[in-house]
Amino acid sequence: PLSYLGVIVVLGICRGTSHELCKNKVFQVVDGENRMYAMPFTASPDGDGCIPPIDGFNAPVDAANAPGAMMWQLSFPVTEDEAKAFSVDPKALRDEALRRCGSWPEPVGELLAQTREDCMAGYPAYDRDMTPAHVLRGDASSLVTLIGDAAHPMSPFKGQG
Repeated sequence: PLSYLGVIVVLGICRGTSHELCKNKVFQVVDGENRMYAMPFTASPDGDGCIPPIDGFNAPVDAANAPGAMMWQLSFPVTEDEAKAFSVDPKALRDEALRRCGSWPEPVGELLAQTREDCMAGYPAYDRDMTPAHVLRGDASSLVTLIGDAAHPMSPFKGQG
């Protein structure tokens, strides 16, 4: 069974800013209740539509100095019902992210403000009980194999995925 962790995880992709933290750096800001983590992001070769092309390319330009694409993750506590409601309402999700963190030191507020709603997603965070060993040792002719994220019950924090 799933166990709700009391937290929503919000993901966003946007063009970075000229701020030093958006130049090939990873950063995290935490205030005891809300946590934002941001890192450079490279768009897929076929283009995902979230990062407007610059000079005809979808990938970040002049990686050494120019602002490139950033991926950010914001997590904050809400009830499970609130998390489910936010997960289907990108505008409300973006508004809540800005309400909670828009006044944080830059570049946080700017990254949140410039992220398009169609380049954001929010998900309630769950842990799952471990699958009992006797279930995993089932019939050797089984056609199901669990790999990676499907095989572990941990929430998406601290690089556990």
